[in-house]
Amino acid sequence: MAFNNTRFANFAKYDLTINKTFYTSISLVTLIGTMAISFISFTGRYSMWKAVVESPWYEGGSMSPLAAEHYNTMHATCSWILGFLCIMMCIFAGCWAHNLRDKQGRITELTLPATNLEKFTWHSLLMIGGGFLTCLASLLAADLLNAGLTACFCGLEDGIASITAGVGKTLSIYGILQDQANSIGIHMDGMDTDIDNILPEAGVNFFCSLGCFAVCSFIMQVAFYMFGNAVKYKYNIIFTYIATQIIGFIVGIGSIIIFATNADLLMNNAMGTLLEGDEAESATQFFTNIATGLYIASPLIIILAGIFVWLSYRLYTKAQITSALNK
Repeated sequence: MAFNNTRFANFAKYDLTINKTFYTSISLVTLIGTMAISFISFTGRYSMWKAVVESPWYEGGSMSPLAAEHYNTMHATCSWILGFLCIMMCIFAGCWAHNLRDKQGRITELTLPATNLEKFTWHSLLMIGGGFLTCLASLLAADLLNAGLTACFCGLEDGIASITAGVGKTLSIYGILQDQANSIGIHMDGMDTDIDNILPEAGVNFFCSLGCFAVCSFIMQVAFYMFGNAVKYKYNIIFTYIATQIIGFIVGIGSIIIFATNADLLMNNAMGTLLEGDEAESATQFFTNIATGLYIASPLIIILAGIFVWLSYRLYTKAQITSALNK
């Protein structure tokens, strides 16, 4: 049966009407949690700001570049928010088939006048696409809260750090390195703060590839939670989390073995900047090989994520009222 837009819209309207409490609740948890992290973070940075302006060395003007740099550092806040939003995205993905969590829900879902493709597409768009938009809106709301609190309690003289921009830098990893380089430049006048000059090309390439791999891995993890919900309808998030920890442990052990075989090279200098001659060339080649491997693995991970989504659809089309895993 072909995909019908009218039938798809009717199913979407029905689902939103019946499950609006569930969708509202999970969205509010995302919003409130993100804004709570922003507020708690601001209270800590406000205490730092107040300590500076009340010190005998502060003359009522702007903060010194060093104090302002520390006050506006948002890496910890952005890491907490990013971690929370990643958890929420996994929860969103793990709830796409929440209509099937009980027997009556499965009866209703499987007998509704819409094709499996139409129903699966709606659930995927709502929980993955809608979940992402909810996380983005929560991030912007937290950024707005931080800006408002900063303007009201600290003024605008020392600037307002952006949480959204900080999350982007945290995702890239490379952006954090650039901020750290700038911090060094603040501590020591005249010092080069261009990360491309501080680290050799192999080091920059390695961190960029690591950021790319991390983003692709997260996409795959979201797809894996989606697959987990297709396998088991109740308590699936817990079981999927256990599975990811087991897989992560195995991968971690493999990574330790790989790096342990190059321990001497890494202990001397991870980026090869203090090595000379053949040692420097070996260190550069080692990290170049690692970066190349990560760049190759990233699209493969995206393909694996696509396989998990396809398997989720296949399992959804075979859903039954009662099965061994879902009674």
